[in-house]
Amino acid sequence: MIERIVVGTDGSGEAERAVIWAGELAANLDAELLVVHVFETDPARLPGGYAVLSEDELRRLREQAQRCLDGDWTACLKDASARFRTIRIEGNAAGALIDLAEREEADLLVAGSRGRGGFAELLLGSVGHQLVLHAKVPVTIVPSR
Repeated sequence: MIERIVVGTDGSGEAERAVIWAGELAANLDAELLVVHVFETDPARLPGGYAVLSEDELRRLREQAQRCLDGDWTACLKDASARFRTIRIEGNAAGALIDLAEREEADLLVAGSRGRGGFAELLLGSVGHQLVLHAKVPVTIVPSR
């Protein structure tokens, strides 16, 4: 039985589709939905690439991410009957989602597909791929189309 679902979001269209899908599933199952944004701490994944950001700039980016998470990124759930809460954590996206799913005793982990594929995925990896390989709970990857 699925009682708790974790879905990752970064505000992209693919993530929005995953949040909508997970929200509908949570509503149908009367499960709790945890909508999670992982604030990347890897400098290569921060806005500006490898640039070193000041603590003030990082704080501003964290606050902006939280506003988006509580606003636009979950707006699709506001009128739904799904019970949800938002969580912002820091770290590597795949690892942080897996750790959170374990801590929260989630029954399902959901993410959107970027649809990169091929060489780009081989070179850069993908969050979805890492979730499928390493999560201890079932993973659903919502397709980009």
